[in-house]
Amino acid sequence: MKDYYQITEVAKLYGLCTDTLRYYEEQGLLHPHRSESGYRLYSIDDICSLNVIRALRALDMPVEHMRHYFESQTVETTLHMLDEQDEIIQKRIAELRSAHRSVEARRQRLSRYAAQKAGELQILQLPERPCLLLQENLILDQQIDFALKKLAHRHEDLLRSLGTHCMGAVLDESERLRGEYTHFRSVFYLGCHKRNADDRISAGMYASTFYKGEYHQLKDVCTALFAQLEARGFSQAGPVMELYHIDAHDTADPSEYLTEVQVRIQRETECENV
Repeated sequence: MKDYYQITEVAKLYGLCTDTLRYYEEQGLLHPHRSESGYRLYSIDDICSLNVIRALRALDMPVEHMRHYFESQTVETTLHMLDEQDEIIQKRIAELRSAHRSVEARRQRLSRYAAQKAGELQILQLPERPCLLLQENLILDQQIDFALKKLAHRHEDLLRSLGTHCMGAVLDESERLRGEYTHFRSVFYLGCHKRNADDRISAGMYASTFYKGEYHQLKDVCTALFAQLEARGFSQAGPVMELYHIDAHDTADPSEYLTEVQVRIQRETECENV
């Protein structure tokens, strides 16, 4: 066995560039010898240290922390370092499990809605739905994604990934009544716990219909929806909401978009009794 190894040999062995080894030396993590001609020579001790450095760097351990460890390396400090490594690993395992749940939730959502038929009217009795809400004076249809991003940034810890929360927007009712279907008053995320919510969507009876494709269809969809509701003896009791089940986060093909239109309703007889 050789006593010393040149920098190119060590770099090749670990798949590193020589600048990385020089950086570790500058940071006091490695202490290579020098040959008579000035070349760096790495001992077995350096190789052992490099094994530890690589393991700790894989866990994003700060260089300063590693330097302190090497300066006082004993069995006791190694055991303490292993405890710290295990804590980091357990945290990553929890994060990966959370990420896996998000992936599975997104997979289930896409599988559920990919076969959803468009144009069918459903009457649903829905419970109160806690939500995260961003309300502004005016949100144009092309600004909805940006508004949702602002809302997600406000609740970053709760909304770390797409797929687990349903996104939506509420039409400005006064503009809708004037025939304008591109003005929205708020955006929201459903699926949060009640204790984390900053608003809610009221419980009640809702009309629901789906449409596929780009969003400019909303006016025609609503016109058809309200005609069906009138024919069945229902009247509007709340603003029109869009829920985005499949959108640009899921596909680059707008024809695959799937949007649900929901509006709270009541029977005409109930309206007459008020």
